[in-house]
Amino acid sequence: MIRKRWWLNALLLFIILGLTSLAIWEPGLEKPEQFPPLINLKIEDVKTVNIERIGKETLTFNKQVTGEWQMTSPLDLSANTFRVKRLLTILGEQDYQVFPSEELSLADIQLDPPSVILTFDQQILKLGDISPLHPDRRYVQRGDQPQQVFLVKDSLYANLLEDAMAFVNLSILGDNPKIMSLQLPNYQLNLQDGNWKLLPDSAEHANISADILQELIDHWRYVQALSVESYQEGSAHQGQIVVTLQDGQVITLLIQAVHPELILARPEKKIQYHLPVEQVARLLELPPLKKEEKSVEKSEPSAIEEAEIPAVTDPKPVEIPKVDDPKPPEIKSLELSPAPPVQTEN
Repeated sequence: MIRKRWWLNALLLFIILGLTSLAIWEPGLEKPEQFPPLINLKIEDVKTVNIERIGKETLTFNKQVTGEWQMTSPLDLSANTFRVKRLLTILGEQDYQVFPSEELSLADIQLDPPSVILTFDQQILKLGDISPLHPDRRYVQRGDQPQQVFLVKDSLYANLLEDAMAFVNLSILGDNPKIMSLQLPNYQLNLQDGNWKLLPDSAEHANISADILQELIDHWRYVQALSVESYQEGSAHQGQIVVTLQDGQVITLLIQAVHPELILARPEKKIQYHLPVEQVARLLELPPLKKEEKSVEKSEPSAIEEAEIPAVTDPKPVEIPKVDDPKPPEIKSLELSPAPPVQTEN
């Protein structure tokens, strides 16, 4: 009996090993050919990205020495680095098919002329229509290889058609700003000898701590808008904010609205930032003082504290008249009656 079980276990093990090998090696199935990167250009080496679209403005981005990206056309603004870097992922694409250009009608697949021309430094990539047989893939053509057409995954085309505002940095002051001065409608903070100085001086904030001031500065350094839109000219503003950075750049923001959302505009850049209403307290007001940071100066005495309360002395003992014990009543005589005789039965 034990011998039969041993053979059965061995047979099951052999079957399992056979199925595992089939799953791993897949005999009879051809593995897709591994192609080289679509464009032989390292992502980290790209310095300029240019996007030309039919019927839309051309977008141009330049890489800064800090590694961040700057939009130079049609606006001169800090760019959303994440979105620009996403465009660069197509350079290393290796999942594609290749067709001779002579076998296709370039006009029919929208490559003559192309709907979008994407340029990385000097490398040109033309984007056409999607494939009718593979709706998730799009025809593209390299500028230096006009004799070939590539069919690649369609993951970027929708982003390439977006307006310039979609590529503006959501960080109002840019990436890693170094603030030297912050002028708000009611306060001004200046960095002096490594410490923040609050102006104007007031008794209310005489004992405000450096941590509270740094917290307000940090709110401005890291704040991000929910969206960026074109500036609405002619609208009245409710105040002005001026930020001076270490590199000498002065950024002026107009407060367009504080409810139902906070809107800060840069008219000279023709844009405005939209933020949640909760940012009004974080950006335009000083954080509330903590208990241990409040003034310890003695406050004016209240009316109760000023009132004179007479001293309480020990009260005199109350004299209680002495009560003599009452005398017991005098009993002059006491007559007792004889008890009745007890009758017994004979």
